[in-house]
Amino acid sequence: MAPPRLSVNDNYFKIIDTSQKAYWLGFIAADGCLLDTRPVLSIGLQIQDKSLLEQLRDDLGYEGMVHTYNHCVQLRLTSKEIKTDLMRLGITPRKSLTLTWPQIEKSFYPDFIRGYFDGDGSWSIRQRGNYTGVIFN
Repeated sequence: MAPPRLSVNDNYFKIIDTSQKAYWLGFIAADGCLLDTRPVLSIGLQIQDKSLLEQLRDDLGYEGMVHTYNHCVQLRLTSKEIKTDLMRLGITPRKSLTLTWPQIEKSFYPDFIRGYFDGDGSWSIRQRGNYTGVIFN
């Protein structure tokens, strides 16, 4: 007998209609993982970023835990609806090969970018002679 499914707001990503949803969409686009064969979303981060996963868990209304392993934390949840919605929004298994810009309102682009940057971005300052530049990756 399978354990009972933990509650989650399966419709969270059905419509991206808030800045917070657009942020999490960008964050998942950068750091999330959808499993090929099961309706599972998994995100693993360094332990100092645990509060991000706790906030995502809370925003999703997920009853599960953020697990700690060695120096890492992981949020893992099962939802056919969330996986389907994320895939419709361009986040697929092996997304590094397939990621596309999501079809969301332009007003939410900055939030998506901020989430993506928080998930996988970096910046540095470069100086060459009299030129100083900021590099975003």
